[in-house]
Amino acid sequence: MKTRNIPLLCAAATVLLGGCSTFGFGGSNNDDDNVPTVVKKKADYGQAYKDYVELGAQYLQMGRYDLAEPKLQRAIEIDSRPPEAWNILAVLYEEKRDIASGNQVYQKLIHSHPEYLLGYTNYATFLCKFDRDSEMQALLGQMRGRNAEFKTAASIAEGNCMERRGQSGAAENAYKQAIAANPQAEGALLPLAQISLQKGDYAGALRYLRVVHTYVGYSPESVKLGIEAARKSGDTRMEEELVRVMRGNYKSTPEAKSLGI
Repeated sequence: MKTRNIPLLCAAATVLLGGCSTFGFGGSNNDDDNVPTVVKKKADYGQAYKDYVELGAQYLQMGRYDLAEPKLQRAIEIDSRPPEAWNILAVLYEEKRDIASGNQVYQKLIHSHPEYLLGYTNYATFLCKFDRDSEMQALLGQMRGRNAEFKTAASIAEGNCMERRGQSGAAENAYKQAIAANPQAEGALLPLAQISLQKGDYAGALRYLRVVHTYVGYSPESVKLGIEAARKSGDTRMEEELVRVMRGNYKSTPEAKSLGI
C-alpha cells in the first residue's frame, strides 16, 4: 500500500534521477558481473555525479552497502550541492540501522535543500521507524506550515507511520487530512481504499478508487483493489471492467497472478 522510499532503492533512483537507466561505466565487478564498479573518466562532472549516484543506488538495492557507500561518497566529492546522493546515503544508513549517521545526513539534507520534498518524507519515515516520535511530529509540523504539497505529504507520512504501527484508525484520519488538502492524492486514496476494503465498506473503497482511476490512472495495485472490492460488493460490471484492464495492461504482474488472472 505504501509508496515509500527505497524500500526506495531503485525507487530512489527512479524518483531522484528519472529512472534506473543504463549508464556509461568501464570495468567489471567481481561480486556481480551485471553491475560495473568503475565510472569512466569524464570531463562532464555532472554526468559523472549522476553515474556514481545511480551505481550507489543499484548497490543499495542489492543490499551491498559496503559497495554503495563509497560510490555515494564519491558522488558527493564530485558535487556536494545536489540532494540526490545525500538522500540515498541517508536511506543507506537507515537500512544499516546506523541511526546517528542517518539522522545527521537527513538533517543536513533538509536544511540545505528546504524545497526537496522527498528528503522530508524519507526523514519522516526514518523517524517513525526508529520511534523518534517527538522529532517526527516536529518535522511534520514544519511540513504542514508549508504549501499544500508539503501539507499533503505530511499527512500521508503520518498515515503511513500509523499504518506501520497497526493503528488503522489514526492512519485513516491522517489520510483523510491528506485528501482534504489534495483530493487527488494517490498516496492517501489507495490506503483509504485498502482500509475501507478491510472494514467491509466496499462501496467506499470503490469511491476512492474511482478518483484514482479518473485523475491519476490505473496501476496494478489500484486495479487489484478495485476487483476485490467489486467482487465482494457484487458489482459484476465494475469487476468485469477492471478484469479487462488487468488482463490488457498488467497480466504478468504479481497482482494479476494473485487474483488468478
